[in-house]
Amino acid sequence: EARAKAEAMLERVGLPREAVDRYPSQFSGGQRQRIAVARALICEPRLVVCDEAVSALDLSTQAQVLNLLADLRDERGLSYLFIAHDISVVQFLAQRVVVLYRGQVMESGPVAAVTESPKHPFTQALVAASPVPRPAEQAERRNLRESMGVRTASSVSATPGGCPFRQRCPLATDLCAAERPALRTVGQSDVACHYA
Repeated sequence: EARAKAEAMLERVGLPREAVDRYPSQFSGGQRQRIAVARALICEPRLVVCDEAVSALDLSTQAQVLNLLADLRDERGLSYLFIAHDISVVQFLAQRVVVLYRGQVMESGPVAAVTESPKHPFTQALVAASPVPRPAEQAERRNLRESMGVRTASSVSATPGGCPFRQRCPLATDLCAAERPALRTVGQSDVACHYA
């Protein structure tokens, strides 16, 4: 019975039933991700945690796995806690997004509100860093990043107290060093910034 259930789940994620008898080294990266999805779903959870589930895959395979996750979400009524650094992946799969920096919430809200009109300087930098297929828009984003004056993460070290993003933030003042900003509602988003 367990074997039949495993075979059916492998088939559901787009692999042949015979895959149950193969070794991990005999699968591609995309196939391994499909197997990981099957393993996560075999016990019929309501919530699945996906930590960088597609980051190591090429774009074509990413799209296949993301479409599979979206189909399974709709079919089974699943919820995902989807952890990713690529904002375009988040835009495709999520309904709500929480942007973290060094473990602290910087901004949260509906995915369209946060990604199309980011309020926090870190979210703005994250969106501006997201690759786009159109060269003109990519150049526009590069110019935006440069004009923002956001320093790279490697150029700063963590310091206690205040806003965790302040050392990289182009808007930072003494207030940001003295006091951690509370989350407050700005439009449709909740933002932790004194100046948003």
